[in-house]
Formats: sequence, structure tokens, C-alpha cells
Amino acid sequence: MKFIRNAKIIGIKMQPLLGAYHLWRKCGNRCSNWVRKNIKNGSIKEIRKYGAGYVFEFTIDKKYWSDKRDSTKISNDQCTSAELANYLKNETSVFDGCANKVSSQRRDIVNYLAERYNGYGARNKNKKVPNVHIKENKSWYFKEQFVSVNSKTKTITINTLLGKIETTYAKGLKDNKIKGSKGGNINIRRKEFVCAVECEKDTQYEPEDVLAYDMNMQENYWLTFSDGTITSIPEELKNACDYVRNTQELIREKEKPVNERSMRSKERTKLRRQWQEQHKVVNKLCKIQADIILTKVIDNSMLLAIDGVGTGQSHGTWGQDHMTKYLITRCENEGIPFYVVNPAYTSRTCSMCGHEEKSNRKQTDVFSCQSCKHSQVSHKNAAINIKNKAKSYIDMGFPYGDYSSFAKENKIKKKILAVASTDNNQS
Repeated sequence: MKFIRNAKIIGIKMQPLLGAYHLWRKCGNRCSNWVRKNIKNGSIKEIRKYGAGYVFEFTIDKKYWSDKRDSTKISNDQCTSAELANYLKNETSVFDGCANKVSSQRRDIVNYLAERYNGYGARNKNKKVPNVHIKENKSWYFKEQFVSVNSKTKTITINTLLGKIETTYAKGLKDNKIKGSKGGNINIRRKEFVCAVECEKDTQYEPEDVLAYDMNMQENYWLTFSDGTITSIPEELKNACDYVRNTQELIREKEKPVNERSMRSKERTKLRRQWQEQHKVVNKLCKIQADIILTKVIDNSMLLAIDGVGTGQSHGTWGQDHMTKYLITRCENEGIPFYVVNPAYTSRTCSMCGHEEKSNRKQTDVFSCQSCKHSQVSHKNAAINIKNKAKSYIDMGFPYGDYSSFAKENKIKKKILAVASTDNNQS
């Protein structure tokens, strides 16, 4: 079973890096000011994701265009992050003080700021343009793979705007798993580098059966399992979830103009602390329920099919954001076979005949198939469908993991089918 965890480098000797860090921060803030100014005056009309980088709707001279530019996807009044970085190097003072052969590092800064401005625009349509500022002595971000670590010699090497710099560190957590170059970030004050690494764990057992559940906001059907077991939401958990949902909009008022806010900043800060405390209560109580589920799964050598229902940002929380994260982490750490299953249409698809129709579920808790007339509690029907989907993953040979998005599910399906096709052709 393969999964991603954070590796940490601790006690970095920062002195050799500080000159490069301060230059990165200066260039980043210059670039941010330039981007913000050109968004406000209308010169940059749009920023959108493009492959591993971004495309700016901003016209530059063709002499700054890349040889790899795809004219079918990028019009004459647009430029990529790399092209914009090249333009800024030659036409502005944004990257003054940098070494010559650091085009990737310049592009990395442009990508970082594009992500910040693009993300803000996606969340806040037609709102004022933010002032993205990189604060001093906070973090040093690397979106691209500029950092390499040698766990034997306890050295860390970074490709910076001043060139390659090597320094030492005191100790590491999973530093032996850092292979090749990595992206990540350095916490300047803590003198730590954190990056994602791939880990692997043998499974405890081969699953003999599957346990799936459907999780939803209905109090009496909070957790409905494929074996017919039903768990109502505990009263303390319900109250904590209600508090979190009810205060969410008040906390988000920070994004509104001042004259449209119903409370002052100090009051909102106090409310946010209470909101965070209630999130901790939700997390604690969800872990108790999750441990009960996992004990049952392990004792019966079962695969756990986790309901991949959306998290609390868009749906409001009823514990699903905490439950899913905790279950995945424990399954990965302990080698418990699991899949996270996309629950789309599971509540309106018949678990008996497979017929899918919106009118199969005319009431929240009642499922009645319009084709075969099968009738059942809608949540149990959904849990059985999630179980059946997990079984199909087993039959196809899916690696254990998270398939809550159709994109990832389809990617794995194509890969498996391609391998099967190749094997058939060779035989």
C-alpha cells in the first residue's frame, strides 16, 4: 500500500541561505506588486491553470515566447508563467540581483503568485484585488523541485536565485525517504524543511469481505452500513456540528466590504476561536466512531469502503471531513485494506438491478426502484452500492487508496485496461 506523508528536516544551519532567502522574498514581493497593479489597471485580464503552471491573459513581445509554446492552446494576447518570468527579467526590475542561469527559479516565483491570485479570484468573484505579500522570516516556498537532501551526510542543497547552495541540518523525520529533488517549504524561524514523500506499508491481511457505509446529515441515519447496521449521530457531536455550520457564514464575513459586515474584527476573532474549539470536539468524537468501525473491519478481515462524500467547505460539516481523513490515515499507517469511493448517484441507483433514475428517490430516506420495484431505506441502498463499487475495484485489481474523484478512478481504469490489453496481445 503506497501513500504520501510529510518528511521533515530539522535544525537547518540557515546562515548560508539567508542571502538567497531575502532575495527570493524581495523578488516575490516585487512580482506581486507588478501582478496586482496590472490586474487592477486591466492589463492582466485573466490568470488560469495550464499544465504544471499558469497562463496570463497579458500581451508580451514575441521575442519572449518559448520555443515550446503551443499556439493551439495559447493565443497571441496570452503568455505562460515561464514567458512572463522572462519578460519581467528583461523589461522590469522585478528580478534584479539574481544570478544568470536561474530561469526555473524565476518561473517558480511567478507560478507561486499566480496560484495565490488565481485562487483568490476563484473564491471571491468581482471583489477587490488582494495584496499578496510575502512576510519576513516566515516561509520560503518551492513549488518546483529545487531541494535535495543527503540523509547520510545530513546536508541539504537548494537551487536558489543566487545559484546552488549547500548547508547542514541536525536531524530529520523520514529524511531517508527523500529521493531526488523535491519541492516544499522552509520555515525560517523553526529552521525546518517540509516536503511530501512516498511511503509504503504491507497490508495486514487479504480482505475476505467488504464493509461500506453511507454518511449523511440525517440524524437517525448518520452512518448506515452495508450490513444493515445504523448509527445515529451522537447528541454532543450534533451540537458541535450545528455550531460549526451556523458560525461559518459569520466568519466568512471578513471577505465582504466593511460596511456589509455584521460584526467587528475583534468579535469575529473571538468567534473563530470558539469555532476552532468546536471543530476539535467534532474531530475527537468522530475518531471515537471511526475506531469502532476499524475494530470491526480488522476483527473480520474486511476491506473498508469509505464514503467519499464532499468535505465541509462546500457542504457544511456533519463530521464527514474529520471522519474520512482519520479513517484514511489509520488505514494507511496500519495497512488496513481500504478504498475511498465516489458516492455520486449511489442513493438513486438500485442496488438490486442497477437502474439509475432521479425518481427512484422521491423522499430523502426512501428508495423505490422504478424498474424492478425494489424498495429499501435509501441510505442502506447507497451503502450497498458503495460496497459493490469497492468489490469491482478489487476485481479489477485497483491499488488500495482514494478514488473519490471520477478523474482518478477513470485514470486507474484506463491504466489497468491498457495493461490487460497488452498482456492479451502478447499471449
